[in-house]
Amino acid sequence: MPFWKCYFHIIWTTKHRQRLILPRLEPIIFDAVATKVQEFDCRLLGINAVEDHVHVALMIPPGIAPAELIGQSKGLSSHAVNLATDGKERFRWQEGYGILTFGEKNLEFVLRYIANQKTHHASGKIQPRLELTNDD
Repeated sequence: MPFWKCYFHIIWTTKHRQRLILPRLEPIIFDAVATKVQEFDCRLLGINAVEDHVHVALMIPPGIAPAELIGQSKGLSSHAVNLATDGKERFRWQEGYGILTFGEKNLEFVLRYIANQKTHHASGKIQPRLELTNDD
């Protein structure tokens, strides 16, 4: 296998940006994403959410299509939420996503930004370029 360090910051939103990601659902979503990331032999560096979107930092090796990984992560996580809530809350993701690459020197900044999502959004001090998705 070749040497690689490919860093990605990925953002996806709930359908119509509904505020459905409740604190009790976060572990379900995060576990499902972590499971899918492991299946693809990728490396999960950070994950967090606010009520209407998720941020994920990953290392994705060459040969893995990010779109496939993201699609399957979204599918497994929405399925897991719907199972956990007995279908009482129809949980769905927006069709697209935002994806950015970054270098190793920005890793600490990106991980800190993801870890502090709730604080950034509560204070209105977000980094707009790190929040973009196809529905923006």
